[in-house]
Amino acid sequence: MVTVLFVLLEFASPSKDVHILWFTYPASTNVLVSLVSFGVSGISPSFLLTVIGAGIARARGWVPEGKFRLGGPRACFNWTGLHWSWCSSSPLSA
Repeated sequence: MVTVLFVLLEFASPSKDVHILWFTYPASTNVLVSLVSFGVSGISPSFLLTVIGAGIARARGWVPEGKFRLGGPRACFNWTGLHWSWCSSSPLSA
């Protein structure tokens, strides 16, 4: 069913600009490309917010209870994840 939906969206392309609330969907733009681009653009900011939340929790003294721990370089991992997520969320990264 999902495959059929994607095949149908591949051929969908409005001939005129479509206005939805404050958003204008441009004409002659493939719907599937727009769908994938919106999906991908949501992944990076959600990872960024997760990394920021983990950094704030660790700064407040949170210690994980599970068996897997990052040990001493946990701050380095957090900063690396923050940097990667920030750069991948940037409009200049494309």
